[in-house]
Amino acid sequence: MPVVAAVQRFEGGAPCRGVYKDENAASPIAVIVVLAVVAVTLTALVIFTAVDVQKPVIGFHENGSQTALVVSNVEGPLRWNDLKVQFFDAAGTDHAGLYLELPVGKVNVGDEIPYALAPPGGSYQVRIVWEGQEIGYLLLVR
Repeated sequence: MPVVAAVQRFEGGAPCRGVYKDENAASPIAVIVVLAVVAVTLTALVIFTAVDVQKPVIGFHENGSQTALVVSNVEGPLRWNDLKVQFFDAAGTDHAGLYLELPVGKVNVGDEIPYALAPPGGSYQVRIVWEGQEIGYLLLVR
């Protein structure tokens, strides 16, 4: 219990110093426990925000008839409207809007990205980007 000094006056008006216990103060053990819990909580929050969350992954391949790209693997919750699909030719020009028709809704294994127009022969890089990070890549040679 904390001890607090107090000044009291006797009948004669002379001050007298006395000591009394403050019954409403928190115990030192309780204060230490609370500070430890706060420190551990703050440390955990810093660690969880500093650690990089694993980004989702998508795997895909061209189907046998070369009419679509087929999703073969999905890790993490992905929706098509959250993804940017890029279709680069050898010169580095993105032709995704010309050659690909994106599905809608949730990304599932077996989903197809059909070709709106068959691309001419050559090599192409297909990239799938989520929140600015590449999560899928395929090199096509036709």
